[in-house]
Amino acid sequence: MTVRLTRTLLLSLLLASCSRRDAQLSHQIAGAWNHDYPGTPVVLTINSDGSFTSKMWYQNLHPNQTNTWSGTWQISDGVFIVTCTRSNDVPVASVSHCKIIHLDAHDLTCEIDYLANGTISYRR
Repeated sequence: MTVRLTRTLLLSLLLASCSRRDAQLSHQIAGAWNHDYPGTPVVLTINSDGSFTSKMWYQNLHPNQTNTWSGTWQISDGVFIVTCTRSNDVPVASVSHCKIIHLDAHDLTCEIDYLANGTISYRR
């Protein structure tokens, strides 16, 4: 009985700890982030209401052409989960999982599930 109670208590503490960390990350991540990939800058705006927009400019391929994505986001167990619901105002359905490697007031680095090199960095 004591072992079972101890396990339950430890599991509850672990879940509460993850929940607090996710809430802290959610608060920190909200705002506008820039990724300056050569020739293709990106502005990612993460809103505190759980929505996002991402705008990419293709300067080298088609001057002044942009792509805009929007949808929802959440953080679960330190993973930034992005659900894209629109691309250039066309309905889409895609989900990306980005493990947060580093996040502070100025820098965001994630491992993204769909990138060949695995990581992407943003700055405020």
